[in-house]
Amino acid sequence: MTGTASGPGVTVTATPIRPPSPVLVPQGGRLDYDLTLTVAPDGPASFQYWTRALRPNGAMTSTLLGPRSLSLTPGTSTTLSFRQRVPASAATGTYEYIAYVGAHPAGEVDSDRFPVEVAPGSGAGATDWHVEEIPPTSKAESGWRVMPNPVRTRALIHLPDTGDEPVQLLLLDALGREVARLADSATAPIELLPRTLGLSPGVYTLRLTTPTAVSTYPITVVR
Repeated sequence: MTGTASGPGVTVTATPIRPPSPVLVPQGGRLDYDLTLTVAPDGPASFQYWTRALRPNGAMTSTLLGPRSLSLTPGTSTTLSFRQRVPASAATGTYEYIAYVGAHPAGEVDSDRFPVEVAPGSGAGATDWHVEEIPPTSKAESGWRVMPNPVRTRALIHLPDTGDEPVQLLLLDALGREVARLADSATAPIELLPRTLGLSPGVYTLRLTTPTAVSTYPITVVR
């Protein structure tokens, strides 16, 4: 993450979902990523965010995601998930996927990036750089069970039914930062031990990610 010397009023963090290092995507494939947007207590209530990619030859793509406008209460943050299609005609090599926040197109106040390696594909798949948001599953429909919640010393987490899809379960703090990776498979129940993880009292978010959906569930840790 980069910003102005005095510190931007709004920041962006771009994080690939279930990444290898670097992110490896075949021509015609896709990459899933999170954008965490955080507004400082004295930051702007409204701003824009967007993405571009730096190609292996040093040329920049046009805007891929957005620009999208967002309003947040100062002192808060949100995490949004997106799926980026990579066209089958994309050149192979290392790209830099870049997220910006500020005022599009030239008024960025912060940016973040991660490398993406585009490998040879089958010739089929996406035909353009299409981006779609991965909608969170509502808590009422998700099938989550966390007992007890609030949790003091120990809780059992029962995940929604994901079928045979691979899963990743993360614990995020109030700013959307990863605190712990709790599971990489759909085993249930999953044990949460706040003291072992060194968790301070407060509100946290469980985020379950599969190839087709992102589901979240709030938990509260108490003394």
